[in-house]
Amino acid sequence: MTVPLRIMDHFCMCKLPLTAAEELLEVIMRRYERTSTLVTSNRPV
Repeated sequence: MTVPLRIMDHFCMCKLPLTAAEELLEVIMRRYERTSTLVTSNRPV
């Protein structure tokens, strides 16, 4: 199932383990140029 917009709210409220960061990158890369992804956070870039 393809979700047209995935919203990740309050992103990075805690530090991600290395494996979780790699999995998140894979999710974002699979969506790249095909569907939209919105990431929000209250942490500085």
